Amino acid sequence: MLLIMTTLVLAVMVDAYLRSNQTFDDVRFNNIVTPIAAIVSVILFVYLTREQSRIQESSNQKQNLDERFEQLRNELQKSITNKVLMATGVPTGRQPYKFPDINSMNCFDTINSTLDRISANADFVADHTDFLNNRDIKLSHQYLGSRSYFMDLNFVLAFAAFPTYRFHLIENFIDEINDSRLLAADIAHFKRKVESTFLEDYFNLVMHRGSFELPDFHNTNSNEIPWRSYRAAGFDRYFVDFRKKLSV
Repeated sequence: MLLIMTTLVLAVMVDAYLRSNQTFDDVRFNNIVTPIAAIVSVILFVYLTREQSRIQESSNQKQNLDERFEQLRNELQKSITNKVLMATGVPTGRQPYKFPDINSMNCFDTINSTLDRISANADFVADHTDFLNNRDIKLSHQYLGSRSYFMDLNFVLAFAAFPTYRFHLIENFIDEINDSRLLAADIAHFKRKVESTFLEDYFNLVMHRGSFELPDFHNTNSNEIPWRSYRAAGFDRYFVDFRKKLSV
């Protein structure tokens, strides 16, 4: 585009110069200007043809990615309840949790409501208060297993320690967008669509609930269970990578 503008400016300058120079008759003027005009026309033709080709290619890829987006949405709406239960260590066939069927798109609402329930639990409030008064306090597995918030704690930690929300599918799709030959505006459109549809709830949860402190028994083999933030327990492991991929 810069080359075209430069060529046009030069052509206008040459035209103005020649017209103001009385030593040039019309024949000589046409002999000089006509080739310049022809060159400009060729450059414009090549540029416009190339741009039209890019627009058409981007349009074709956009249709394909629209289809892939819907396929991804359908895949992420499939149940992951059994995988979640396996991550919590609950024996097959048992369902001690009172939550709706979980998939990779609604699970973050369930995690958020479970964190709300934990924070309001009397046993948790007492244990967390003791921890705030003495941050060296460690809890035993036996003690923690006896607390009324244990099952909810097990559930939210399972998501942090053993990710089951199939983020690799979203990562692959973003990589596909970044590697495509879409126009910049189309790339930005798809990234906004991916973030608002698949990742917004996750981002909000990490940013607003990531500092929530919990006894993290999923990430220790010791009988002395430390308190950690939900982010430190592993829930934010995809956060930075997704931000980078979406900002490319």
